[in-house]
Amino acid sequence: MALNTKSLANELWLLPTSRSVSRAPQRHILHYAVKSRKSKIGKNRGNTSLTSAADDHYKSGMKRHFAIVLTVFALLTTAAACRSSKKVELAAQVWKSETTGNEYNVRVADDLLHAEWVNLPADMLRQGVYLRTECHRMGSKWVGVSDSRLPCSVGVAGDQRVIRWCELRTRIEIDSIADDRITGQAETVKRVDCQECKVLESGWASFVWTPKR
Repeated sequence: MALNTKSLANELWLLPTSRSVSRAPQRHILHYAVKSRKSKIGKNRGNTSLTSAADDHYKSGMKRHFAIVLTVFALLTTAAACRSSKKVELAAQVWKSETTGNEYNVRVADDLLHAEWVNLPADMLRQGVYLRTECHRMGSKWVGVSDSRLPCSVGVAGDQRVIRWCELRTRIEIDSIADDRITGQAETVKRVDCQECKVLESGWASFVWTPKR
C-alpha cells in the first residue's frame, strides 16, 4: 500500500529528512513533543475547566503521533540501508578453488549468486555429474545451498565397484567477495548412505576461490 507522504507531513507538523533522522532522531522527536505541548498549552491558557477526559484525549493523541514518527524513522533507516548495498562486480568469470582445484563459473545478478563446477573430467560429464551453487545476499554474507550429482560406492561385484549416482544438497556461506578472492565455508560430506543417498555425517570447511589465470 502506498504511503501518503503529503497527509503524513500535515499530520506531524515537522517531518525529519533522512539525513537529519540518521544524525539526530532523538532531537527531532523531542522538538516535535515540545512544540506539540506548547501548542496545547497555548490553546488552553486561561481555561480552568480542563477535565481529566480532555487530558486523557491529549495523551492518547500524543502516543499516536509518536508512533507515527517512530514508524517513519524505521522506514527511512531501512531505505538508507538498502541504498548502501553496493553492486558486486566480479573481477573474473571463472574462479579456481585453492583447496580442491575445481573451477567454477560464477555469476552475480542483484542479490543472487550462481556458481557451477566447469572443469569436470570427461567421464564424469558423460555420467551427468554436476555441482551447482545458489546463494542469496543476507546482510554482509551470501547464504545458500549446493546441489550435486556425484558417484557413491555401494559395494563390489567381482573386481568392479558398484556405483550409485546420488543427488545431494549441502549448505554454503560466502563471507566476502573481493577482486582477488572469494572466501567462505561449505558443508562437507563425511559419511553417506549410498543406498538411500542420504547424508549421515557432515562438517564444515573453509574455502578460497581466486580468479583463474
